[in-house]
Amino acid sequence: MDAVRYVAKEQGIKLPRGWKKQVRHIFQSVDTNGDKKVSKEELLSAIFQAVDSNDDGEWSLEEVYDAIEAVAEHAQATLKAGWKAEVAGAFKEVDADNSGKVSAAELKAAIKEHGYPDLSELFE
Repeated sequence: MDAVRYVAKEQGIKLPRGWKKQVRHIFQSVDTNGDKKVSKEELLSAIFQAVDSNDDGEWSLEEVYDAIEAVAEHAQATLKAGWKAEVAGAFKEVDADNSGKVSAAELKAAIKEHGYPDLSELFE
């Protein structure tokens, strides 16, 4: 909880009433094995599931656009002109089976080969 408080203070965010309960709930949802720690795999799985808004186990390009727009809105940041074309190009590269969707396995293979994407390049 101290880390949440610290980041909120650094970012000038006033934590709402009941924030500890919300943080505990999110943490417990992400800590799928219940060991009171969030592993890299658990975090990646939670992110994948958050982007997969229709729960079909794959990402569509539209789901990725929606997720990036949500991050931009939350961060109060502006996406640069042409960002969707950049994302579409990367999406096509990750979609190894050309299904129009990206599975967790395809995403994992792309990260292994190319590393994690630098999303900051999409913002002004």
